[in-house]
Amino acid sequence: MPVALLVAMILYVNEIPDRAGDASVGKRTLPVRWSKVAVIRGWDASVVASFAVIVVGAAAQVLPLPALLLLLAVPLAVRVHSGLVRFYDNPYALMDSMAANINLHMIVGLLLLVGYLLTIADQTLLGRRPFFLS
Repeated sequence: MPVALLVAMILYVNEIPDRAGDASVGKRTLPVRWSKVAVIRGWDASVVASFAVIVVGAAAQVLPLPALLLLLAVPLAVRVHSGLVRFYDNPYALMDSMAANINLHMIVGLLLLVGYLLTIADQTLLGRRPFFLS
């Protein structure tokens, strides 16, 4: 779920620089229909949801604790948010934030993979259910 939400946010942010052109030809993308504040809040809500799914899953003992490694990507998410706020109306300046948004997706996916590999290694090598709360 987190990876899927972050992929959707890549597409979402990539629509921001195209707002004027999309509006002029009648495309009704979310960045065309919504205000700047609403677009950024939509991105924020999706990113928070993608992180919350893992945190809640670990707290509910459905996911192993090493999945929480994805929280290391929070500073990158803050960087993307800041870039959206500062450069929303400047497509060329927004490009760095768009690249950081893509990196956020990749890093979260890699951190989740590392968390699961640590869990598998612990189960295989030590024969226990590792890293679960209890």
